[in-house]
Amino acid sequence: MAQDETYQTAVYQEREGAALVIGSGGMGRIESGGVIRSPVIVINPSVTAECFSVAELPISYGTLIFSGGAAAAWSASCRLGSCSVGADLMIMLRGDPDGTFTNETAELDFSISGTPCILLLSTGGAGSGWEMNTSAASDPWVHIKCFTDGIWSIVGTGGNVIE
Repeated sequence: MAQDETYQTAVYQEREGAALVIGSGGMGRIESGGVIRSPVIVINPSVTAECFSVAELPISYGTLIFSGGAAAAWSASCRLGSCSVGADLMIMLRGDPDGTFTNETAELDFSISGTPCILLLSTGGAGSGWEMNTSAASDPWVHIKCFTDGIWSIVGTGGNVIE
């Protein structure tokens, strides 16, 4: 029997094996014992650095942890890149990697300046960014998701977050 030339695979491995593609009508299924891990990236500024900058976030899915050191005060600034539907990012700021919270001067600022995206704050209005600060009691986090192409939405916050 001849192969049906109109048939298109809905799930396939991309050439070079770098990605598994699930196309229109396709579905992914995880069998017993299988797991999908989301990436976790930890960014550690130098313990002697006073300030550093990330031009654009390195991921749009997973967990991004900015981890400071107890030896020095530091601040950081980041710019959100554009997003596509399904992007889901948890951003955390740790004042001290050992959890003692002795460094109460770690600060992280996010903005959308210079990027082709919109940021919806947790209140529902549009904003230009947010600020996160460590405290003696806790470390802050912000959860952002993309429900519409080009629009990040803050869906949750904890700790000292100023929108």
